Amino acid sequence: MTMISEKKYTFLSDGLLPLLISVLPLTGCTSDSDGNEEQGNLVNFSLRMDGTVTRAVSTLDNIWPDNTEIAISNANNSYYYSTGSSSSVSAGVPIMLKPVSSAFHWTATDPGWQFSAWYPTSVTPADGMTVTVGIDQSTGEDAAYLAQDLLYCPPTDAPFRQTVPLTFYHQLCHVRCTINSFNTSNVVTKVTLGQNNIANTGKITTIGSTGLDAPGTTTVWTLEDADKTKTLTMRKNEDLSNPQNYMYTYECILPPQGGGNFNDAMFKISTDDNKSYSYISSFTFEAGRQYDYSLILSKSGSVIVATVTISNWGITNYLNVDADVPDDLQE
Repeated sequence: MTMISEKKYTFLSDGLLPLLISVLPLTGCTSDSDGNEEQGNLVNFSLRMDGTVTRAVSTLDNIWPDNTEIAISNANNSYYYSTGSSSSVSAGVPIMLKPVSSAFHWTATDPGWQFSAWYPTSVTPADGMTVTVGIDQSTGEDAAYLAQDLLYCPPTDAPFRQTVPLTFYHQLCHVRCTINSFNTSNVVTKVTLGQNNIANTGKITTIGSTGLDAPGTTTVWTLEDADKTKTLTMRKNEDLSNPQNYMYTYECILPPQGGGNFNDAMFKISTDDNKSYSYISSFTFEAGRQYDYSLILSKSGSVIVATVTISNWGITNYLNVDADVPDDLQE
């Protein structure tokens, strides 16, 4: 592991703005100090996240937006690089990064470098890192919400004087709930996750890759908020919602965890006529996974489960998951 250990970051109490606690030296005006660098031979980087193109263009959808800055480190120095413009044409296509100011240069002989990278640049991922996301993610600017999406590229071998490919992994998990209220003609106004049984704080005890087939060192989380007493308010995804067809999508980002039971609401759905619908189930959320729930509101006041899909967050192939969910539950 080339990252410096015991670096921590957290988010402000509203969970929307990242607060830097301790970082590697990130510079934008000094030269690379690894010695014998050849200023005419820039180290070129490409990056990618596998995924499908959607109308919503963000790291949550596995597409790098234009002019997104990431940090890259070779363990000795760390510099900012940008995706530049026209980077988000399609997902899964490598993007050539541009240095923001200072940059890495190849030395006269192969230095045997490894590069790690992360997003957002305001944090420095490391083992022993505490992460807190907002318990109410329904408000605030989109950029601040996206800043909770911690992405990390583990140390990657750099082939001498060749483009260095950087592959990023989501360190948290992503939960989406799409509600069809056509039967009731209601407007969905609020969706919460959990019923006093959610933890919004966790600790990454091992930083690495995520997903079913994650290579090398994989990410390991432990929960610090052991009693898990929170109810999380989800954020409406305007791009994926279609009010004219009574389709509403809500989402959230949170540390990996499990919990729930068949007595407490996993999702609680509020509508414009002051009614409340509940989907009751246990849950297990793992690092680097995306969980998509498709629910239908019925005239009887119950919630019908249409589909539940679980995927590697950033990979288009869905996992074969036997979702043990009730067909029709209400509270």
